[in-house]
Amino acid sequence: MIETDDALASLCEAVRACPAIALDTEFVRTRTYYPQLGLIQLFDGADVALIDPLGITDWSPLKAVLRDTGITKISSRGQRRSGSVS
Repeated sequence: MIETDDALASLCEAVRACPAIALDTEFVRTRTYYPQLGLIQLFDGADVALIDPLGITDWSPLKAVLRDTGITKISSRGQRRSGSVS
């Protein structure tokens, strides 16, 4: 479980070497006006990482991965959820 900025940075550094990653997000929709990000699941072809957004304050490493045109991103929901960490 990725729960700190340092752990997220380490994960993203390793993922930058992957040609493709798969992403899925889960949202909490109870008692909120807007859905709140509850979990990010990232698969690099070998391992699954679960990212808990509650402990993360620096999203820049993940943003860099998502913006890297050399990494193919596969998402079960397409563009619909892409704004959650942009």
